[in-house]
Amino acid sequence: MVSKDNDKSNSVCFELSLLNHNDDEFKSTRRTMTKVFAMQSYNFDSSYVWGYPDFISRSRLMEFLQGNTLKVRCKLKGPAVEIQKALPEEHFSFLCRQGLWQQYLNQQFVDVVVVVQESKFKVHKAVLAAHSPVLTAMFNVDMLESRQNSVTIEDCSPHSFEAFIKWMYLGEVEGTEQVHSELLALADKYDMNKLKVICEKSLSAEISVSNAVKTLKLADLHGASSLKSRSLEFIKTCVPQIAASEDWQSLLNDPKLCGEVMLALASSVKT
Repeated sequence: MVSKDNDKSNSVCFELSLLNHNDDEFKSTRRTMTKVFAMQSYNFDSSYVWGYPDFISRSRLMEFLQGNTLKVRCKLKGPAVEIQKALPEEHFSFLCRQGLWQQYLNQQFVDVVVVVQESKFKVHKAVLAAHSPVLTAMFNVDMLESRQNSVTIEDCSPHSFEAFIKWMYLGEVEGTEQVHSELLALADKYDMNKLKVICEKSLSAEISVSNAVKTLKLADLHGASSLKSRSLEFIKTCVPQIAASEDWQSLLNDPKLCGEVMLALASSVKT
């Protein structure tokens, strides 16, 4: 146990006395002393005195020795000190994440295989289930994934799935625009809202003339409302450049989405 006030010292009072065979105190033997404890490491060498130097003489001590037994009572009195009984939540969460990540890297206790194209990833079922209610349902019911302890993911590259694993274990999202796009699709498919929000923010910051239409279609496909709104706002500001792109032509094949773009453009026209 460690005091929160590590920079302070505490004064403690010691009271020593001898007891008879009925555990009653011989008041004449009572001695007290006060010692100050600083919150630091102590060097228990011979030059530092911790006992009571003149507690009792040897001859008088023998008077209290009964049946080769000596009873000593020690009382300590000190200030109330608030004790930190647990690690801060953030630190504890960090330790848990790091511990699980090391187990994954060392392939310890992994109990499910995820197949992505030609690659296989051995991971912890509990970690997958903790992040996704969809995967939890898969493992709970009598489905092929549950019986074989195997999950196949077809709409993702192995490289993007590695980023997916890192997010589940460490809460970190890294990678390119393509990786973020595939992570958004996985987050939508497996009902992982936190990851979805992170991917929307990342992709919103990466919108450009060359990818605005593609990002809009991705957002519409996966119900990413924030990313969709940001894409429409960007398109409104760069219509001439975007309208000349091949992606714009592909947008014309989606009447619903094309209509939404037209409405957004119309709303920006000043009357």
